[in-house]
Amino acid sequence: MVHVLPGDAEEMMLSQQKKKMSDLFVDLGKVVEKWDASSEHQTLKKDLVSLLHEPGCQEALMEIMANAKFATLFQTVTEEFQKNGNFMECLVAVAGTGDLEGVAKILLAKCPNARVQVERVLQQVQYSHNAQLMSASDYFEAINIEETKQDLGPVVAVFEGDVTCPDGTVLAPGEPFDKVWKLRNGGPNKWPIGAELLCVGGDKMQAPESVLIPSVLPGKSIDVSLRMVAPAKPGRYTGYWRLSTPDGNRFGQRLWVDINVMEPKEPATVAVETKEVRVDAPAAVVSTAGASVNVPAPAAVLTNNDEELRWTNQLQALADMGFTDMDRNVALLTQHNGDMDAVITGLLSSV
Repeated sequence: MVHVLPGDAEEMMLSQQKKKMSDLFVDLGKVVEKWDASSEHQTLKKDLVSLLHEPGCQEALMEIMANAKFATLFQTVTEEFQKNGNFMECLVAVAGTGDLEGVAKILLAKCPNARVQVERVLQQVQYSHNAQLMSASDYFEAINIEETKQDLGPVVAVFEGDVTCPDGTVLAPGEPFDKVWKLRNGGPNKWPIGAELLCVGGDKMQAPESVLIPSVLPGKSIDVSLRMVAPAKPGRYTGYWRLSTPDGNRFGQRLWVDINVMEPKEPATVAVETKEVRVDAPAAVVSTAGASVNVPAPAAVLTNNDEELRWTNQLQALADMGFTDMDRNVALLTQHNGDMDAVITGLLSSV
C-alpha cells in the first residue's frame, strides 16, 4: 500500500491538470490545422495558426484554458469540430456566450504584439455571429451567390444620431469605450454584401482598420459600433470614418468620434474660516506608579473605497474581461501593485 502525502497529492493534481490543458491545447492546434477553410476564411485560419505559435500566446492560452470558466469554451469548440468539421461554425456557436470576447481581451492584455491577429479573428467571428442572428429578421434579406454579382445601383446611408459618446465626451486616459452610430439605409437599394466602415483619417484609438457592415434593406436602420480605447495622454482626439462598398466606393456621410481625454480631477479642498480660540492647558497628571507609558500614534487606515478609486481603470479593464469579483480584483491589484499581467494570471489560476 502506497501512502501519498497531502503535498504530493496536490502536486500530482496540478501535474494532471497541466497535462490535461496541454492535451487540450494540442487538440486545438490539430483542429485548426485540419480545418479546410474556404477562401473567405483563409486569413482567419492564418491568424489562428499565428496566435497558437506567437511568443507568449501559448503560455497565455494555457493559463486561460486552466481556468474552469474558459476551459469549457475550448472543449466545446474542439468537440463541435469533431462533429461537423466546420471550425468557423464552432467559433460562431460560442460567440454568443461572451466568453470568446473575454478570452480576446485577456490575450490583448497579456500579448499586445498579437493585437492585429486577435482583432481580426474577433471581428470575423462577431460578424458571422451577427449575420446568423439577423438572417431571420425582416431588417435583412437572405443572401445568395447570384445576388452578390448584381449591380445594386446607388447606395445611400443617412446618419440618424449618436447612440453613445456624443461629441466632446470626457474619458479618462486609457479608458475603453464603445462608439455607436445609428445609420439608416435612405436609398432605394439594399446595401451591398461586404460593405465596410473604414477609418479615413484622424485618431483611430486602437479600433480595427475596418468593420464589416450587414446588408441592410431600404428604409431600415442599424446601430454600427466600434470598440475603442482613449489615448494615454490628455487632450482632444477626433477620428473620421466612412462607409465603403466592397469595390472601394464610399457612400453616406462622414462619421467621426470626438472625445476629450482628461485626468481624473482630485477632490476639491474647501477652505473653512477658522477663529482662534484660547484653551487653558490641562492640569498636569502625576503617575503614582512612576512608570512612563508610550502611546503609539494611530496608523493610517486605507478603506476599500480608497483602493477602488486607486485602481479604477484597472478594475474596469478586468470587468470587461469577465472578472467581476471586486474584492478579489482589488486584493490582487494591491498585492501586485497594479501589475495587470500578474493580476490576470492570479485570477485565471483561481478556480
